[in-house]
Amino acid sequence: MIIDTVDMLHQSRIDVFVLVTSDSDFTALATRIREEGFKVVGMGRMTAPSSFVKACDEFLTLESLFSVKPQAGLSGEVHASLGIGTAAMSVEEGKDLLARAVKQAANSDGVVRGADLGIMLKRLDPRFSPFQYGARRLSEFIALYPGVLRPTGKRSGLDPTYKIVTVEPTKNSSNTEA
Repeated sequence: MIIDTVDMLHQSRIDVFVLVTSDSDFTALATRIREEGFKVVGMGRMTAPSSFVKACDEFLTLESLFSVKPQAGLSGEVHASLGIGTAAMSVEEGKDLLARAVKQAANSDGVVRGADLGIMLKRLDPRFSPFQYGARRLSEFIALYPGVLRPTGKRSGLDPTYKIVTVEPTKNSSNTEA
C-alpha cells in the first residue's frame, strides 16, 4: 500500500489521500504525502495514536461517523472496553479548544469568520468535529460557548462572523462585555 501511494504521488491525478487506519506505522506516509503538497484525511478509532492524527490535515473518528446502538446483553463497561458507541468530548475541552482557535483566527477587532475558525479548529486538533460535542454544525458548537464568542449577525460573503466576548471585572465587581 505504501509503495502504491508513493507511485500515486507522482501521477498528479489525485488531490486528497484518505488513510483509514489507527496504526502509527502510517504516520511517516501521511507526513510524506503532506510534504508533497497533498491533503491527507485520516480515519480511524478514537484511540489512534496522536502522532498519526497530527500527521493528517483532518482526522475523522469512526465512532463519530457511526452511531452504534448497544447490543443486547452487553453492559456499558463491555461497550467501553470494546470502544463501541460515540465518545463525547468534555465541555471544558471544547471551550479550551475554541478559545485557542479564536485567539489565532480573530482579526485585530476581535472578529472571526466562521470558515477561518473551522480551519483553525481542525489545525489545532485534526480530530475536531462538532459531533463530538453533541452539535451537528460548527455554528451549534460555537453556540455552546456564549462566553467565548457571540454572533455579530453579519456575514463575510456566505460566512457568519463572530465577536470575541471578553469578561473583565470592573471597579464595582460587575461584568461587562466588550
